Amino acid sequence: MKPESDVRALQVEALELVSTALQNTIRLLRNWRGHTKVTVQGIREGMDSLAAGMPVPKDVKVETVDAGGVPAEWISTPGVNQHNIIIHYHGGGFVAGSAKNTRVYLGRLSRASKARVLSVDYRLAPEHPYPAAVDDAFEAYKWFLSKKLPSSRIIIEGESAGGNLAAVTLIKARDAKLPLPLAAILISPPMNFAERGGSFISKTAEDPFLSPRFGDLFRTSYIGTADIHRDPMVSPIYADLTGLPPFFIQVGSAEILLDQSTYFAAKAKNAGVKVELDVIEGGFHCLALFPPIIPEVKQAMRKITMFVTPFFSRKNLDIDFRKII
Repeated sequence: MKPESDVRALQVEALELVSTALQNTIRLLRNWRGHTKVTVQGIREGMDSLAAGMPVPKDVKVETVDAGGVPAEWISTPGVNQHNIIIHYHGGGFVAGSAKNTRVYLGRLSRASKARVLSVDYRLAPEHPYPAAVDDAFEAYKWFLSKKLPSSRIIIEGESAGGNLAAVTLIKARDAKLPLPLAAILISPPMNFAERGGSFISKTAEDPFLSPRFGDLFRTSYIGTADIHRDPMVSPIYADLTGLPPFFIQVGSAEILLDQSTYFAAKAKNAGVKVELDVIEGGFHCLALFPPIIPEVKQAMRKITMFVTPFFSRKNLDIDFRKII
């Protein structure tokens, strides 16, 4: 283990590589985490307070929809292409967060990608432990397919816990021999509930957002004491990844989940899956969801847009996707 003085020196060196705006946000997040109780209710209130500080632009259109029994929202902005769809699963450690809390980010994503976004409000633990969130995520995907619309116009996306659900949904869809989407975007996903080493520990002092204490709460709330840590539906890194569509995986270099993204990317590549891994220097958990006044957030969104655009640039199909509302 490195001496504390060496760790601090490395942190100072890393800060010098990021913008002043990002450094200020890191300080604010450390303060936020310090005042957030490590309880389910505390995390829910903390995430709601973060979302409340980012008002939704007036031109972001929000429409509620029943996605096969699962509450969801359509998010769109002026000028979207009705043929381009992103299905999104929000983050929150499986215990917090909501479709409402991600409207600002999804508005930016809709605007940048010229796509409509279906934001899925899956059930939360501990009131609804595993497999409730997995079931809801999969049901929403099947609901979309039931509309007889081609999966070749869909990209699936999730941040944090939602990234886990996006990967699991793909695996379940492949195993059920259902049509698969064009691609998947995973932002800071937790992919291994059995792992408590590596960056999960080594990045603790550097990560301003998450901590092992948060991670332990998420795990116990979601799966309880059941010995299913290596179940592929819980920890996708243990799944067979062959035959899945291309992945874009984005993670910060300063977060405890760094290894889980890099190891999953490596395993997917070894399975023959196309993977683009974007490690943001000095970035923290789910950086792309933060205000774009931070240069690194703008760059994170630019990388996501650059990945999405080629898939949606194909000739449009003669289908009116508005009929599914």
